[in-house]
Amino acid sequence: MKDKPPTRRGILSIVSSVYDPLGFVSPFVLPAKMLLQELCRKNLGWDDRIDVDSLGRWKTWQDELPRLEELNVCRCFKPKHFGQVVSSQLHHFSDASQGGYGAVSYLRLTNQENDVHCSFVNSKSRLAPLKKTTIPRLELSAAVVATRLDIMIRKEIDIPIDASLFWTDSTCVLGYISNVNKRFQTFVANRVAKIREVSSPSHWRHIPTRFNPADDASRGLSADELIKNRRWLFGPDFLWKSETHWPSSPKEPIQILDEDPEIKREVQTFSTATNTDESPIDRIFKRFSSWERLIKFVAWMLRYQDNLQKARLRRRNGTFQQRKHSGIEPINVDEKIIAERKIVKYVQDMSFCEELSGLYKSGATDAHTQGQIRTCPIKKSSPIYKLDPKLEEGLLCVGGRLRNAPIPMETKHPLILPKNHHTSILIARHYHIISGHSGLEHVLSLIREKFWIVGTRATLRRILDRCVNCRR
Repeated sequence: MKDKPPTRRGILSIVSSVYDPLGFVSPFVLPAKMLLQELCRKNLGWDDRIDVDSLGRWKTWQDELPRLEELNVCRCFKPKHFGQVVSSQLHHFSDASQGGYGAVSYLRLTNQENDVHCSFVNSKSRLAPLKKTTIPRLELSAAVVATRLDIMIRKEIDIPIDASLFWTDSTCVLGYISNVNKRFQTFVANRVAKIREVSSPSHWRHIPTRFNPADDASRGLSADELIKNRRWLFGPDFLWKSETHWPSSPKEPIQILDEDPEIKREVQTFSTATNTDESPIDRIFKRFSSWERLIKFVAWMLRYQDNLQKARLRRRNGTFQQRKHSGIEPINVDEKIIAERKIVKYVQDMSFCEELSGLYKSGATDAHTQGQIRTCPIKKSSPIYKLDPKLEEGLLCVGGRLRNAPIPMETKHPLILPKNHHTSILIARHYHIISGHSGLEHVLSLIREKFWIVGTRATLRRILDRCVNCRR
């Protein structure tokens, strides 16, 4: 009776049965993992029979599996008559390919006679993600695996380690690690940060691909190739020699081209105006990261301005005299309210100049002179057209039919603020914090009791996404 063709579940059970915690045979296991990944890409069910091409590759790998019994590994890091160790180093090699990436670590011991012995310590191989990823990103992921091996080995091994060196054949990785000027995309930036936590750029060296043993971990080997491969179990030949025979790294730092897709372009997410000329007041506002602090700053400036005007009048009237210093009173609530309205007035004048001009020309006047809020036509292209904007005490407010509602006036007609203005962001962030880092809808309801920010939801989503406390 013929054997039934294997299924994806059966292949996984056999591959999982290869117990190899230290990664001695990881180059041999990798091709089987790649086969499983391809079956997954084809949306093959767990109990579906595999196709003919995959079956041939699986049979070849399965027939080679018994050959692993011929693989002999010496687990003693220090030979019997090696003598006193004067130097011990960990050398980590990393590499990546389209199919996978990995790293392998060796312990290099030197005795008093400058004799060298290298031993295999550990290795890890990973499949490349199903989503297509660039080689530089895979190389960087392999470098992260190398740093994790260093942490784990240093923690578990009993031999004191004098130094750890990291080798890669990717100049892109070396450039990313040694970079100090450019900003990277999130994927690269996060992995570079992990690498820099464990190592410094001086610990990383370049190795030609033909000498890199991690190339076997990223591409895979057959059983025969693994058994005959001395480099995998004992490290590259140059490790057994003095440092003068090691591959030389570039003397000058590797420069990253501006065209590199991983470089983060500076994009002004929050712009206050369409023109490139930014007013001095806007530049001052951008120095503040808190709405409360901005209000206090403006309140102090208004008080200083008021004091100067009063001193000028006293001089003109001849009543000026030097007064004794009686201390500085803190900013009170009324001053804060005035400062807040001054800020809103400036922002509206800068952002809704055309709308305000149309309102004034159409005859809309302040509420305190007419006793009511009057409606004015606005261009349909305006972002605040649907808000039925009105003027109240010189400020642009939301219209509507809540005039007789039993709620505060500022809630009936909230002040209109532009989208993505720095002041709008400060207000949204302020209400997010005082609400105890609540969700979007609750913060939105608090803001609209006093302000109506155009596109508030998009602004709030960005703030919530960037909030460190909310991420935790």
